[in-house]
Amino acid sequence: MILFGFRASIVQTRSITAPCTACGHSSQVAMVLQKYFHIFWIPTLPAGKRRLARCTHCKMAAFDRQFSPAQKQAFANLQTVTPKWTFAGLFILAILLGWQNWNSLWVF
Repeated sequence: MILFGFRASIVQTRSITAPCTACGHSSQVAMVLQKYFHIFWIPTLPAGKRRLARCTHCKMAAFDRQFSPAQKQAFANLQTVTPKWTFAGLFILAILLGWQNWNSLWVF
């Protein structure tokens, strides 16, 4: 049973017009993936972002290191913010530690 690890989820999706490196079709879908560390499937810490371009015609996917200059230009104005839910595990841990410290003050 795996209790911790890394996962990724799609944070932002939109269509861009940049030629595909495989087939030359100009319609692609741009995605930003947020990678995060989880404990018991609760997101704890963000671990980075990956950008992905997928052609709508041939379905070829390219990550940010494989982008053509036209794809890099299309992604230049695509800004994303790290979602707050990726810190959910830290918020839960902070609440539990604060509650434990608060209860220890009232022990006589």
